Amino acid sequence: MYVRTNEITQMMVKSHAKLNMMINRVVDGVNMSQKKRLAMFEDFCEKLNAHFKIEETGIFGFVGGNDQMTKTIRQLYDEHRELNKMVEKIGETIKTGSGDNFEEFLILMAKHTRTENEVLYPFLDLHLEEELRNKIRSEIKDSL
Repeated sequence: MYVRTNEITQMMVKSHAKLNMMINRVVDGVNMSQKKRLAMFEDFCEKLNAHFKIEETGIFGFVGGNDQMTKTIRQLYDEHRELNKMVEKIGETIKTGSGDNFEEFLILMAKHTRTENEVLYPFLDLHLEEELRNKIRSEIKDSL
């Protein structure tokens, strides 16, 4: 008897936790030098873009045949675009020293992460065939 695992969920939850830790350091770094804070923010942006790429090229495309999950994927794509726009604006405010506002970004990021962790990844772990789950896990391991 084969028992399904939640490996995709576990791997991506770890990735989300790492990203959250990184952005929280930037948010909490108001008193650090602008140069150091910007470098930390740019590192976060690089990791966030790599994470989005894994999801968009290695995960989202495997969801099909389920109307609700297809809607969820569209929502997640849209949120990636919105989060990227917000990141650009935040980066500019850090560069210019004109203050920054992470609140809207952090709220959307938390909502987005919750949808992936509680809906998308468990769905994949539960419903995808073993071969596809193995392919996704391999892509995640190679990219993280």
